[in-house]
Amino acid sequence: MAERVMEGALRNHTAMRKL
Repeated sequence: MAERVMEGALRNHTAMRKL
């Protein structure tokens, strides 16, 4: 559970930064 949440947050953060 924690892994999935952390992965999603990291991906969202990276996507937002890239955009």
